[in-house]
Amino acid sequence: MTCEALQTRFTSLIDHNPMNTFQVLMVAICFILNMNDGIDVLVVSFSGSEIVKEWGLSKTELGYIFSAGLMGMTVGAFFPAAAFSDGVVCFQPEIEEF
Repeated sequence: MTCEALQTRFTSLIDHNPMNTFQVLMVAICFILNMNDGIDVLVVSFSGSEIVKEWGLSKTELGYIFSAGLMGMTVGAFFPAAAFSDGVVCFQPEIEEF
C-alpha cells in the first residue's frame, strides 16, 4: 500500500469513527506519563537549594544536575522513538490555508 493510500485510509477512519474506550484510555495514559516525565524537572528545581546544602555543591555543579536531567529527556525522546517505530514513515504534513 502506498503512503498516500495509507494516509487516506487513516484519515477516513479518524474522520468517520468516534473515539472508543481504548483510545480514550490511551490518551489518558499518555497524559499521565507526560506529567510524570515533566515532574522530575519541577522536583529538581524546587529542591535545588536543599541539594546544594546537603551535598555541598556549587551553583555550577547544580547546573550540571539540571543539564543532566534535560539531556536525559532529550536522549530518551529520540532513541526509544526510533526503536519503537514500525519502520514505515508516512508523515507528510498537509498545510491548509485558512
